[in-house]
Amino acid sequence: MTSIKGKAYMWLPMPNIVSVKCPHCSCHSEFSFSKSIIPKKIDRPYFDKSKSFKTQKVLSDSGWQYLAWYDPGLGKRNIDVIHDLPVGVKAEDFKPNNFYVRHNLSRGVVVCHSCSLRKLHTLTWPDDAFFEVDYKGETLWAFNREMALTILNYLQSSDRKKRIISTSGYVSQHSWLRKIPTVFQTKKARREVVTKLRKVVA
Repeated sequence: MTSIKGKAYMWLPMPNIVSVKCPHCSCHSEFSFSKSIIPKKIDRPYFDKSKSFKTQKVLSDSGWQYLAWYDPGLGKRNIDVIHDLPVGVKAEDFKPNNFYVRHNLSRGVVVCHSCSLRKLHTLTWPDDAFFEVDYKGETLWAFNREMALTILNYLQSSDRKKRIISTSGYVSQHSWLRKIPTVFQTKKARREVVTKLRKVVA
């Protein structure tokens, strides 16, 4: 896991779908975040009977809470084609906010196309990351292949600073690259890290 020196990198905003190691065969898989709401008491029977949602009672600081969960890919129907939701409840309520930081243990669904696994999974990040390389006890990870390729191109470039901030001071869309821990950016480290990243994204 990344050390405390890479704390800013650890808390990069996370997309709704991330690449993970399949818990069964360790091949490349995709993890999609689940989303829950606290429905009105009058709507609880609907969610209890539905085959597209799971219900759960949890104890919070304010007492017991009733949750209705939508686990993408596990229910009988996709959230976008469920048109009989209770009044006031929308499909969008069950869609995670884009790029919300979720680095604690999180509920979701893992799907592996290699072994056909499809199951509920509790994400532990970055331990579950598929695109990751180790260097001197530190781990450099990426949410998906696109991010891994961006990191690879950045580390093997001779103009890394220019790729982030231009002479006019404009910050590029990949300004998060500045948060990559220094241990991976030293001249000595880059050769080994780049070699390992090439193997991972191949």
